[in-house]
Amino acid sequence: MEASGSTSTRRRTGAAKSSGNSTSKSKGPEKVLDFELDKETKGAVRFAEVPAKGEEAYVRTFYMRKELWQELGEPENVEITLTPTE
Repeated sequence: MEASGSTSTRRRTGAAKSSGNSTSKSKGPEKVLDFELDKETKGAVRFAEVPAKGEEAYVRTFYMRKELWQELGEPENVEITLTPTE
């Protein structure tokens, strides 16, 4: 991964859009983050970010509903692409 320069992060407010087969176009550079399975709970799984060498963790952890995790084949590792949108 390439180091991102100094960029700011804004939180989206209001209702979240579905990320299903969206046709919205990127409004800037993408950031790809790698995660590994960290812990299973009753209804979810927790993933911990694995930062690239020399980079800091940007998200650190995230939770995924167990139903989706099972639908994806119970992966040990996942990759998330963060893309700015409108």
